[in-house]
Parts: sequence; C-alpha cells; structure tokens
Amino acid sequence: MRITDLNVLRMAEAVINTLQMFATKLNLVPKLPQLFEELKALVALHHERNQQLVLGSSDAAVKQEKRKLLETSADELANTMLLFANMENVTEVRGKVDLYYSDLHRVGGDKLLDTCRELHRLATTLLDRLDDYSINTAWLNGFKLTIDGYAAVNSAPRASISARAAIKTEMESIISDIRALLTDKMDLAFGIVKSREPEFFAAYTNARVIVDRHGKRRPSSPEGETQGMVSGTLTDSVTAEPIADAIVQMEGMPEATTTDEDGSFAFDQVDPGMHSILCIKETYQNLSLTNIEVKADEETEVEGVMVKG
Repeated sequence: MRITDLNVLRMAEAVINTLQMFATKLNLVPKLPQLFEELKALVALHHERNQQLVLGSSDAAVKQEKRKLLETSADELANTMLLFANMENVTEVRGKVDLYYSDLHRVGGDKLLDTCRELHRLATTLLDRLDDYSINTAWLNGFKLTIDGYAAVNSAPRASISARAAIKTEMESIISDIRALLTDKMDLAFGIVKSREPEFFAAYTNARVIVDRHGKRRPSSPEGETQGMVSGTLTDSVTAEPIADAIVQMEGMPEATTTDEDGSFAFDQVDPGMHSILCIKETYQNLSLTNIEVKADEETEVEGVMVKG
C-alpha cells in the first residue's frame, strides 16, 4: 500500500476521532450517526483486507488460521486431560500432558503436528474415562480433522508466483474500492456539517489539509526527487511462519523498525537508489537483503527468509 493510499485511512480515522469529539451535537444532525458507523465499519474492513493482502499472497493466511484453530483445540484437550489427571490423581497422564502442553505454542510445522497427534492418541486410550469431562468420540474425531487440516496446508507446496500475483491484484482492487468509498463518505460528512456545525467544519478542514499535504510525499528531497517506499515480510525458513518482533535496519534510514505479528515491516520516505536491509532476531542468523532498488513514487516489495541458528 502506498503512502498516499495510507493517508486516506489516516484521514478516515481522523474524521472518526473528530466525530467522537462532537458526538453530542452531531447526533442531532440527520444521517450523521449512520454515516459515523459506516465509516468505522469501512476502516475495520480496510484493516482486515489489508491483513489478508499481506498474508494471502504468501499462502500464510490459511495456514495461520488453521494453526490457530489447531492450537485452540489442543489447548482445550490438554486442559481437560490435566483436569481429569488432577481430579483422579493419575500422575502418569499428568506428566505426559504437561510435556505436550509446553510444546503447543513453542513449536510449529511437523513438530506441532506430532505433539497434537500424541495428545490425540493418549486421549483415545482414555476415552472411556474422559467422557465425564466432555471429551467423547465425536470430539476426538473433530480434533483429528483439525490436525489433518493443518497437516494438509503445512505440506502443500507454495503457490506459484503467478497465482500469488493474481491474489494480490484482486485484493488491491478491493482495498482501492474501500478507500474510494471512504473518501466519498468523508466528503458526505463534510457536506452535511458544513453549514450546521462550523466548529466541526474547521476541525475537519484542518485535518484534511494536513493529511492531504502529507500525501503529496514531500515533493522534494535533497536531490530534488520524490521518495519511495519499501515494504516486506520475514518468514521462518523451515515452517514458513511469519517472524514477529524482528529488528529491521535499512541503510540510510535514521531509525530501525520491527516486524509486526504478520512478519511485516515498512519504510517510507526512502530516497531513490540502491539500498540494503539488515534483519536481526534472537535465535536466528542475521539476514542481509541487498540490491533493493527504490524508485520515486513507487513501492518496492521484498521478502526475507530467516534461518535459525
């Protein structure tokens, strides 16, 4: 997403904040309360679709969803079995489940699957005793399907470049439509209150001027050129899971950034030219991304794969 596109979202959030400040007065203005809710819903939808854009093009969205579902189900089973073991003082079961439970959120990929399969196998041997704790054949069959679902996406080959490009193009089109709708609704809000609430009108106008000016990407840099943006993702070399909280340093930028929970990072106001990025994460080898070409008024996307060691 380019800087100018991000400004539409910033503007919408600024309008929502301003509407909240004037909520008592503006609730009396026809159509404005409904418009306020529509703006909030569109901003939430924008965030959701943008996350899908980040994850979907790398096949991580479905995989992450199925992993979370598996972890949630495994947590429920492990906690129920611990309750059973403690209530009936079955020391051996408690010891085994403790070991499985400690691995559930520490490992991924095949190791997570192995842990869940062992948990399922143990529960199956105790099925006649677990029924009093709401674990029955139907529940365990559902858990087995959840395991199989994660196993399928974990072993599936990564989508082709063309398939990922098609997903990205479609999602960008959806996000663009959302931004256009946001802009229309903000202008509608502007029109509604223009003659009714001059104080809100002034706040809205000032906010829009500031954001629109920012959106022109600061027309000149020291070299007399406009600037660009670099965005990217970091994933684990084995599990292909996103790497969060990695430190990302870009040559020539005054401050480093960190990856979010989706493994994503971004730098704006980057001067055109060739750049390099250093990625640092505890328990991983440092990763250098080189020969990153940044062009004026364009977004450059990079992908990094980090190796543990």
